[in-house]
Amino acid sequence: RQDLPYAQGLSLIRAAAETYGWTDLSLTDVLDCWRGGCIIRAKLLADFKTAVDAPNLLLDPGIAGIIQQRQANWRRLVANAALVGLPVPAFANSLAYYDALRSGRLDAAALIQGLRDCFGGHTYKRIDKPEADSFTSDWLALANQRSGL
Repeated sequence: RQDLPYAQGLSLIRAAAETYGWTDLSLTDVLDCWRGGCIIRAKLLADFKTAVDAPNLLLDPGIAGIIQQRQANWRRLVANAALVGLPVPAFANSLAYYDALRSGRLDAAALIQGLRDCFGGHTYKRIDKPEADSFTSDWLALANQRSGL
């Protein structure tokens, strides 16, 4: 989806405005500037103007509905490109951003915790036992056990 980078960009600009005290920044003006440019003229930018008050444009029900309707084609594009070895980093990264944003739990973070524990003994937290401090596992032994090695 060509529109997701705009949502990411506006989210970053909003965060920067809060961090650096840009009190006079208007996200609507930013969208007008982008939409009026000779290169960036995505149709969805007009819809974004009605949603600029959402914490993230992708959380606005109208924008989320549009993206939801189109996500199957987006996923097919990324998957098919990967299958033939065609790099599409903007599409793939915006899809990962979209999935992370709408996920109630970031599985990628859990994967990173597991890898850090496997290769460096850094421990990890478990969501089914939040009261426990941390865990460590012998991941390679578990993998070998499951694969029958």
